[in-house]
Amino acid sequence: MAKIPNIEHLKPILKSNKNTESLAGPRGIIQDYESELIYIADAGSDVIRVFTPSLEPVLKFGDSKILSTPAGVCIVNGVLFVCNWGLHTVAIFSLDGEEITQMKEVTTSNGLSRFTQPIGITYDKHKDEVYICDYGGNMVKRFNDVQHIFAMINKPFDVKLTDEFVIIVTGETVCLHFYNKEGDMIKSIVSSNQGNESDIGNPSFFGIDDKNTIWLSDYRRHCICQISMDGKILRRIGGKKPSRGNTELFSYPTGLLLEKNGCLISACVRTDDQIQLFDIKHFR
Repeated sequence: MAKIPNIEHLKPILKSNKNTESLAGPRGIIQDYESELIYIADAGSDVIRVFTPSLEPVLKFGDSKILSTPAGVCIVNGVLFVCNWGLHTVAIFSLDGEEITQMKEVTTSNGLSRFTQPIGITYDKHKDEVYICDYGGNMVKRFNDVQHIFAMINKPFDVKLTDEFVIIVTGETVCLHFYNKEGDMIKSIVSSNQGNESDIGNPSFFGIDDKNTIWLSDYRRHCICQISMDGKILRRIGGKKPSRGNTELFSYPTGLLLEKNGCLISACVRTDDQIQLFDIKHFR
C-alpha cells in the first residue's frame, strides 16, 4: 500500500519524557465547536488533555481514581462524556474538567444494563440521543428519556450517524454495519482481518465528512482509509510502519477527528504517541 503524496503535514505533538503535556496512548478525539478546543482521551495517562485548534496544550484533567483507559469522547449539551473502558462506566465532566458523575448502567425494557468496557460514543443533537458502544457487552446502547439496547452486535468499537444511518464499526470479518434509526440492520460492508492486503487490517475509530464519505483508522496497517458509503476503499493515507521520528506516517492510528475546515486530526499510539493534523480538502 503506497503512501499517497501531497499530504500537508501541519504539526505533530511527539511523546517526550521531559514534556509534562506529552501523550501516552491517545484514543478518542472531539472538538467543542463553540470554543474550538479539542479534547483527547489519553488512555496511557488516564487523563483528558485539551488543545487549541493549532494543537497547543491548554488543560488536562482526571486521574487514575476516576479514569481508567479512557477511550471515546463526546460533547453532549455542553458537557463531556468519556467512555471509561477500565472502570466500566461513562464519566461525565464539565468542559473545564470538573467531574459531574459516573454512569455505571442504563435502564432498559429488560431492567438495568451495566456498561462493560464502553469504548465508542456519538451524539444525535437533533433527537438528543447518545449512542454508546458497549464492547464487552456486545451491544450498542441508545438513550435519552427512554433508554434501551439499540443493537446486539459482536465487539462494537465505534459508532457514527448520518441523516439516514447509524453506522457501527467492529473487528469482525466485515467491519462496517449500517442500521436505520429504528435499529434494523440494512447492510454490512468492507472486509477486515482476513489477511488480504486489500482488506482493513484492524479497524478503530472513524469519522464521516460533509460529503458522506467515511474516514477509518486502520490500526494494524498504519493508515487512514477513505471509504465510500457503498464500501469502496477510495484511498489509503500512510500504510507503512513508521520508524520513530517519521511524523508523516501513521503509527497504530486510533482516534480520528474531521474538522469543519477540511482538516483531519489523527491520534497515533505506541511508536510515537502523537496527534497529527493533515489538510485533506483535496481528497474530498
